Amino acid sequence: MDTMGGEIVDYLHQADFSVVVQLAFLGNFLLFFLSITFYAVAHYLYNSKQELVERHHILKADIGNAILNISLNAVVAIAGIYMLRIGWIKIVDLDWKVFPIKFLGVLFLVDFLMFILHWLVHKSILYRYFHYRHHTFERTNALSLFVMHPLENVMFGAILIITFMLIPCDIFTVGFYLGFNLLWGILGHIGFNLLEFKNRWITNGLFHMNHHHDIHVNFGFYTSIWDRLFQTHRES
Repeated sequence: MDTMGGEIVDYLHQADFSVVVQLAFLGNFLLFFLSITFYAVAHYLYNSKQELVERHHILKADIGNAILNISLNAVVAIAGIYMLRIGWIKIVDLDWKVFPIKFLGVLFLVDFLMFILHWLVHKSILYRYFHYRHHTFERTNALSLFVMHPLENVMFGAILIITFMLIPCDIFTVGFYLGFNLLWGILGHIGFNLLEFKNRWITNGLFHMNHHHDIHVNFGFYTSIWDRLFQTHRES
């Protein structure tokens, strides 16, 4: 294993678990504040050049729910590190030749599993009791990515853990994917297309906004492949 990657993995294996817990919470709340900052800056820059984008008001209940879900994200991270320690998740050596294959494998597996879970939640009693909270946002705000039922958040976290159990990755692929996942979530809930993609198979901000306007379409996260395949796609 490369020196830096090996040192990171060794630290995750050997560090006092109380330190791991502290780092997981600190890291997740840091990412939370960076996400809020990114959203605020993007809206400020966009609204200074374009027509004003309407935003959903932030409620006190939303703040509490978001903090709870960030804490649960930390718990999921702790669970993942524990599974690494007991050998259920394998970290392999970095090989730049297979790095893109590993990354795309993780991305497409998570995309498929999240599509299936998202679709099942909408088509069952789970929507009323678990997912409806997230759909109170017809417009987005800085917290909307993090406002959801806690059980739903844990289910999404379980998908990530299962994916890394099925696809052994090097530590850099894991880190790169997790960063990409957060950025894509922010872009999906920003309320407009910050980035314009000419490829119609890649989702954008309006793709997910259409889902908030019509709960029967656009269940995908990274791509529209599964929506097109199962005929639940609506153009942005």
